[in-house]
Amino acid sequence: MKRGLVALLALVVLGNAFDASGEASASRHAYYLFLNDVPQGCEDCYVPLLVARQTLEEVAASGRDAMIVLITAYELDSIGKLERSMSLAAAFRGGN
Repeated sequence: MKRGLVALLALVVLGNAFDASGEASASRHAYYLFLNDVPQGCEDCYVPLLVARQTLEEVAASGRDAMIVLITAYELDSIGKLERSMSLAAAFRGGN
C-alpha cells in the first residue's frame, strides 16, 4: 500500500513538473537510487527518486548535463524533499 502511494505521489509530481520556461515537461524516466555500501544510521531511510526526460544511458552518451527532478522519499511512503530543475551533475555532487 505504501509503495503504491509513493508511486501515485510521484505521478502527481511528474504530471505537474515544469521546465525553466514554464512549459510542461515530458519527464518519463524515473530511477530509485539505493546505497551501494552498508548504510550508517538511518541513511537508507531516505530514498532519492530521480526523474528525467531522457534515460541515464542517453544522458551519458550525449556527454552533456541534464535537468532533472529529484524527490527524496522517506522510507518510500512520504515525500521529504522535492527539487525541480536540478542539474544531474549537481545531484551527484550532493548540491544544487
